[in-house]
Amino acid sequence: MKPATELIDGHYDPKHARNAVKMPLYLSSNYVFSSAEEAKKLFEQKGVQPADQDLAAPQDMIYSRLGHPNLLLAEARLAAYEGAESSLFFESGMAAISTLFMGVLRPGDTVLHSTPLYGGSDHLLRGMMQAWGVHLMEFSSDERVEQIIARIQAADVTPSIRLIYIETPANPNLQIVDFRQIRELSYTIQKLTGHKPLTACDNTVLGPVFQKPLRHGIDVGVYSASKFIGGHSDLIAGALVCSREWANKLRGVRSQFGGTASPHTSWLLTRSMETLELRMEAAQRNAVQLVDFLKNHPQVGQLNYPGLLPPDHPHHHQATGSGSLLSFELVGGQSAAFRFLDALRLVRHAVSLGGTESMACHSSTTTHSNVPPEIRQHYGISEGLIRLSVGIEHVDDLTADLAQALVHAVGAAD
Repeated sequence: MKPATELIDGHYDPKHARNAVKMPLYLSSNYVFSSAEEAKKLFEQKGVQPADQDLAAPQDMIYSRLGHPNLLLAEARLAAYEGAESSLFFESGMAAISTLFMGVLRPGDTVLHSTPLYGGSDHLLRGMMQAWGVHLMEFSSDERVEQIIARIQAADVTPSIRLIYIETPANPNLQIVDFRQIRELSYTIQKLTGHKPLTACDNTVLGPVFQKPLRHGIDVGVYSASKFIGGHSDLIAGALVCSREWANKLRGVRSQFGGTASPHTSWLLTRSMETLELRMEAAQRNAVQLVDFLKNHPQVGQLNYPGLLPPDHPHHHQATGSGSLLSFELVGGQSAAFRFLDALRLVRHAVSLGGTESMACHSSTTTHSNVPPEIRQHYGISEGLIRLSVGIEHVDDLTADLAQALVHAVGAAD
């Protein structure tokens, strides 16, 4: 089946659920064993997904924190759509990221990461992970591999690099990291040390429709599934997409920390993925038109959108579209940004993204407020920056709302 069909019909046989067209919601915390020998076998292979497992057939279960039918179906469909061996769903994006970090990193290890990162990821790394003895080294998207290698060798941390963690496009300024450079960086570290660091990409902004990092040599794809995968602003979830080997390792960490997506969350995710392509493509069409409206507006300074990058930019090599998230600087700084947000009537003033409705926020005082001011400035997250997640409303109504809010934004500069 084609990937879009897989999201609707894959890995489910109605005959195994009393011929229900859609998989029912399995609200059971635990499951009855067929025999004592079967119970023993299930606990021996707990957390391991066999390579030849038929996910369309009934599965023997133990306890819903370890797995349940709705979870298996959601994970199988996301993995199939990505062309990956496995995926894991969690009760939040931060649960997915935390599980990845705790499953890979140990005290004394170093994370080499791109900038900027989502505020929650940045806070987790700078707060908890550093407190537990994990070291950090950042790099910018415009640095060459030779420059990064020279810096990590000068800092004498090359042998300790266990994870290269990137976010592309980055939230909220849409900076692009070149996957080809990340592969080169990883293999160069392997040549120098004898071990290859794991590479992981937060793919929330463009994935899984417009960008698939695993196809470009990245080991793990990371998602806040609350965003485009969920797509209706009615659930919180996260996901990791990876090889079967890494899924088996991280599944055990997920079970220990208890972040497994619940039956209801998994059922909602399965529902949402059926319209994933339709929603993301419709929102992208709207975003392109809004970018055309904003790019010459006198109240708008810097406008960030991957589609504005030149044709030879790496973005166009690794992605098939530019998505529906954009950001722009307002002339007048924070006071202009606040007036703009308070004047919006259709676009919601909210901190999420990827829903059917359009949402806007002031990143420096919301999503990245935990990032120290000097680091926000270094990342280019200014006081006048507005992040806009474009939904699937009629584009004329969205344009009219932005136009009237920009009129209200005009005033004395900070």
